[in-house]
Amino acid sequence: MTHILLVNSAVTLACQGSPVLESLTGLAGMGIKILACGTCLRHLGLTETLTVGEVSNMVAIVGAMTATTKVLSP
Repeated sequence: MTHILLVNSAVTLACQGSPVLESLTGLAGMGIKILACGTCLRHLGLTETLTVGEVSNMVAIVGAMTATTKVLSP
C-alpha cells in the first residue's frame, strides 16, 4: 500500500485552506493512505481542520516507513 506521511508543519497540507487539498483528496480517492501526525496537528491547533486523511501517530508512521522498500522525502 502507498502512503503519504505528514509530520511537523506538513500536516497543514491536509487541512482546510491548503493549496494542495484537491490533489491530496484525489490521491486518497485512488487508494493512497494519508496519515497526519496527531501530535503535530494538536501542537498547531489544526486537529479539527483535518480534511483529508486520518489522524495517526508516530508508531504507525514509522511502521509504514519501515515496511516499505522505498521512502521518498524532500
